[in-house]
Amino acid sequence: MQVKRLFVPLFFALAAGIVMNRYGLETVGVIWGITVTAVILLIAFFIVFCKKTVAGTNSEARFSIGKTLNSCGFFLLLIGLFTLIGHQLYYQQIVKDPLAAFAGQKPIVLEAYIERVREGDFATDYEVFSQEISTPGRQVPFRKKQTLRIYGIDHGFNIGDRIKISSPSVEAVTPGRRRKPFVSEQAVVSPKSEVSSYDLYLKSRGIDNRLQASPNNVELLLKEGRYHENFLAGNRWRAESFLDQSLQEPQNQLMKSVLLGNQGFLEEGLREAFSQTGTAHIIAVSGLHVGILVIIFTMLFKFLGLGKRLYLGLILGILLLYGYLIGFPISMVRAGMMYGLYVLAFYQHRPYDGVHALAVVGVVSLLMNPSALFTVSFQLSFTATASIILLYPILDNKLAKLPKMLRGLIAVTLAAQLGTLPLMAYYFGQISMISIVVNLLLMPTMALLLSLGLFGIFAGFVALPLGMAVNFFTNGLLTYQITLARFFQQVPGAFIKIEEIRFLWVILYYIIIISLYFQVSFKEKRGSLYEMEGIQKTHTAG
Repeated sequence: MQVKRLFVPLFFALAAGIVMNRYGLETVGVIWGITVTAVILLIAFFIVFCKKTVAGTNSEARFSIGKTLNSCGFFLLLIGLFTLIGHQLYYQQIVKDPLAAFAGQKPIVLEAYIERVREGDFATDYEVFSQEISTPGRQVPFRKKQTLRIYGIDHGFNIGDRIKISSPSVEAVTPGRRRKPFVSEQAVVSPKSEVSSYDLYLKSRGIDNRLQASPNNVELLLKEGRYHENFLAGNRWRAESFLDQSLQEPQNQLMKSVLLGNQGFLEEGLREAFSQTGTAHIIAVSGLHVGILVIIFTMLFKFLGLGKRLYLGLILGILLLYGYLIGFPISMVRAGMMYGLYVLAFYQHRPYDGVHALAVVGVVSLLMNPSALFTVSFQLSFTATASIILLYPILDNKLAKLPKMLRGLIAVTLAAQLGTLPLMAYYFGQISMISIVVNLLLMPTMALLLSLGLFGIFAGFVALPLGMAVNFFTNGLLTYQITLARFFQQVPGAFIKIEEIRFLWVILYYIIIISLYFQVSFKEKRGSLYEMEGIQKTHTAG
């Protein structure tokens, strides 16, 4: 027995173990999940050893059957093992959550480094990286991102400062209208509460809690204690400041979101405009951005005469640096790792399999952070990518009569929308009806926008007037995109609101889509076989 794409079933086994643990804990306890995993392991062991009892007079047949059973048993054993790993990893992640362990205990004191600063009219919002959490007589390391709001402005804190936060109020990030099966929340959400797209953004960046504190409860421990160690945080702040200085409002917000993954600074109305027109993928760093950056730097390095082996490695390094600068959002990690596997396949002279690469990335991601499975960012990113890989060739073939560029844009947009449609309805409560049209008008500008954005920031660091000149043209492109999104948002029937959708319907939708995919794929393969047989008969007759 040979499994062509081994990591695909391993990914689903790992995910199944994580899901069993989550809902085992909420229903009949941890024992339920372990029992199911144990049954899988027992079946695997049974198949491994049942080859000893295979009867038959033909020794070769007996050996073949036994070998098949042995391979099948090893495969099931591996599946059971990954299910158990997923189950235990998620369990350990929940049990060892320091903030959950300190729930209800006061006073809580956190020490953290400041990574981002945003001043408002009445309060200042910080993004901090916690180092430790403590109560009287107890202290635990706690390295995790949080948001912190301190009322008032001009507190004198900067990026890199180490601060102590005493007795903060803690609010769990809850990206859902109700307690959904696949949202990683730490608190029960009222069924009537609204979806917060900003909460979804925070979840995708690994932020589970929002902290609030009065200025009197925040103390400076070390001035710029981490700034010189983490110079990228300082450069990110410089880039954001330059964009604020060189672009109009809200064009600067959109550029920070598109280029730096800073969606939190995008005003709610503009976020809604892109969401309702089906173009929300451009306002968060995703596989689209990675793909465009790869194309841009590939063209640049080819123009400079670099060999493929060299420029593939250079581009991978640039993506790693870029990902570190923006905090490695899940979609960026997924796209970057898939590109890394493509580079590895090229260096090893092996064919690249997109589906298998996606499964490998999924396994690695869940091993590193099991709870990522329940975040909307993870689900949308992986589902959209899988849909494009599997459905794009079929749709591109069906649209063969259209011009090549137009066909490609429509096929990619439609494939991604078919894959993410039920998730968008389930989590956001709305479905865009004009996303294909808006994407056709917006997508051709993305490569130029990213090119100008990167060059503008680099030029601004070297010579401010040059950067300002470049961003004059960047501002025009951003204005076009904002105008486009807001115009189509007002079109009657641009989007449909979904008040309620059961998760069972989501599962049913994917069962139908998968069934149709295999049916169409089977017909196309059968048609190709018949065509080949016809050609062979023609040659034979000749």
